[in-house]
Amino acid sequence: MKKLVLLFLFAITTASAQKELPNVSLKSLDNKSFNIKSDFTEKDKVYVYIFWATWCAPCIQ
Repeated sequence: MKKLVLLFLFAITTASAQKELPNVSLKSLDNKSFNIKSDFTEKDKVYVYIFWATWCAPCIQ
């Protein structure tokens, strides 16, 4: 039963994954605004995004 539930959850998360970046504007640590979709369009590069919250103590460390 556990394997069935895990398989179901894996199938749902895989099916709902986005194939395209959303058009979202964010602020960098130096308070500059940038758009994920338009500013990072080079297909041969890898970009790593790290999201955290100020209220999340493990995230800050």
